[in-house]
Amino acid sequence: MFSRPEYEHEVDTVLKDVVQLVRDKIGPVAAFRQGVFVKRLPKTRSGKIPRRSLEEMLNGKVYKVSPTIEDVSVYGEIEASLEAYRKTKQ
Repeated sequence: MFSRPEYEHEVDTVLKDVVQLVRDKIGPVAAFRQGVFVKRLPKTRSGKIPRRSLEEMLNGKVYKVSPTIEDVSVYGEIEASLEAYRKTKQ
């Protein structure tokens, strides 16, 4: 997370390592430029991650929270992480 500035360098290093690992294992087509670390992801009762709602959230669109999400508060945590990330990149 970005709430502790003393770890920001380490977060950047880990992110670069993850991007390089994706490039090496999957290929350049799957590599990404930006990333945000979050403590947890929303999951449905069957264990699936609702990718569509996360994508809509990332793109600033209105997203729908599925009624099968186990813990809806995760969305607020992710929004806070995104906001912190966007503030550091301005």
